[in-house]
Amino acid sequence: MKFHVPEDVVQSATRCDHKKSCLETGLCGDTPLCEVVRTLQQKFSFLSTEKSVGCNCHIRFGGSPLCMCPVRTYIFEHYNR
Repeated sequence: MKFHVPEDVVQSATRCDHKKSCLETGLCGDTPLCEVVRTLQQKFSFLSTEKSVGCNCHIRFGGSPLCMCPVRTYIFEHYNR
């Protein structure tokens, strides 16, 4: 699936290790996108998975797995509702 994300959001994804492959393939590198449960302030995504995906954008905050990728957050907010 191809996603259309505003250029300013794409440019703000400076931590991406996968050259923003999600925009063209719908994958994060060669793995499926992390499953998002909800977002916070259009900047962070809370994830359903507990395992690390080996991504610079995947962190733990207060015991919860988060995705810090603005592109992934945008995709969830605009394509999964």
